[in-house]
Amino acid sequence: MPASITTPPSTWPADRFLLLPGDGLLLVRSSGEICHFDSTAREWMGPRTADCTGEALEAAWPELAERIERLGTALAGSGPLDLTVPRAGHPVAVRLFATDDGVGVGLLAPRGSRSEEDPRLLLLEAVLREVRDAVFVTSAEPIDVPGPLILFANPAALAQTGYALPEVLGRSPRLFQCDATDPKARRVLREAMRHWQPVRQKILNQRRNGRRFWVEIDIAPIADAHGWISHWVSVQRDCEPPL
Repeated sequence: MPASITTPPSTWPADRFLLLPGDGLLLVRSSGEICHFDSTAREWMGPRTADCTGEALEAAWPELAERIERLGTALAGSGPLDLTVPRAGHPVAVRLFATDDGVGVGLLAPRGSRSEEDPRLLLLEAVLREVRDAVFVTSAEPIDVPGPLILFANPAALAQTGYALPEVLGRSPRLFQCDATDPKARRVLREAMRHWQPVRQKILNQRRNGRRFWVEIDIAPIADAHGWISHWVSVQRDCEPPL
């Protein structure tokens, strides 16, 4: 396939998980530098990726860098986009989405190994949509900035925070914190997550309209079939009248 050929982007169905187990994750800063690979992306991209952190995406994958540059700021307003980008002459299915400081790239597993239509996943998504508590599911990593990325938010979570789903997918839950959020409370959350431990914490958050509210957060790690922590699930309940 010629390096210049890509398929037109398609809008991802916004009521589903952003990424599934088996998909890889690559994070690119707004400056164009690669800042994170997860283990699946490292395996897919090859052993040289260990040396790619901090490298310009243009050097590691010029076709993808060109595509991201062409999409520009449209990506932030459109929500996740699916497209096919060549690499080393082979088509690669990717999902692009805005992050706190750049672009997230989901390296999608072949359709035969993905489970979008798995009845168990469909049931889980349906249950989460009906839960009255706010529920966010994030990636396990990175723990440090930019932090775990939101992969799913149920309607109660969107109602609690005032954001639309495309505005939160791919973002860090730090999006909801504000200058009045207690640094000590944030450290408690961060240290528990750094040690892969569940944690409960009361914290002051901020809605999209700027109104602040107290919330009790329960965060728990979720392991994959091999016992590795792959996701965090956060259940959040308003615990005091909003300020």
